[in-house]
Formats: sequence, structure tokens, C-alpha cells
Amino acid sequence: MICRAIASLEAVNIPEAFIRHKNGLGQLTAIESDSDRQDATFLIMDGLANGQLLSFQAKNVPQAFLRHRDGRIRLEDRPQNAEDAKQFDLDATFAWEPFGSFRSYNAPNHYIRHRNGELWLDERPADADAFDEDATFSVVAPLAVD
Repeated sequence: MICRAIASLEAVNIPEAFIRHKNGLGQLTAIESDSDRQDATFLIMDGLANGQLLSFQAKNVPQAFLRHRDGRIRLEDRPQNAEDAKQFDLDATFAWEPFGSFRSYNAPNHYIRHRNGELWLDERPADADAFDEDATFSVVAPLAVD
């Protein structure tokens, strides 16, 4: 697995709000501390299920990746057991869309989206203007630098 970049992900429609992990869940928050900066910095890796796509590994939690489960974006360790790892890899792989959104590899037409400070995997509706704003992120320089 190859690391393509170390970066942070900022919401396009809420400046200074970043994707981060907290208590095992994906969130979108302002960054107020060094701990927040650490939690909002990711290794952008070749996709676990498809090397042409992307997976997001937490810089400060080795072996933990953002993945979707039960509709929520979560930070979880990759399982050691092959069967569980296969499903995990599918859930932790995303396609970067040219307009700045991250589409799920195994849930067609579903994107990482922020709602009320939480990250969800939601289906893109036909009338998607507001949805697209909440599902668009800029890849920026990492907030945590060692």
C-alpha cells in the first residue's frame, strides 16, 4: 500500500471546518488544539479494495482508516481476519470525484457528507445542490506536522 499524500480535508461550504476523527466517529469541526490537528490529519493511501482509488488512514492511529458502517463514517482498525478485512476494505475505499467529493466504492451514488457536525455516507439525491455543498471538501496541507 502506497501513501500518496499527507493532508487534511476542509469543508468547502464551512471554511475552517475539517474532517477529523473523535471517539471512533468521523466529524466535521473547527480545529482548536494540537490534538484536534492530529485527529484531522490523514495519510491518503491507495484504496484498500482498489489501488486506483483512495483510503484515508489516520496519521495518529496506526492501522485505523475511515470507513462507512451503518451509514456513519467511522475510524476503525483494519481487522486481521481475512473475511472481515475484505468487507472493511470495501467500506474504506472511496473515489475522488473531480468536483471534490468522495464517493463510496461499494455503495454506488453514496458520498461522504457532513450533517450537523457528523460525517455520514448518504445517497446523492436527484436535486443535489444543497447535498453537493455538504459533500465537497478541499484537500489541504496537513494540519499536524511532525
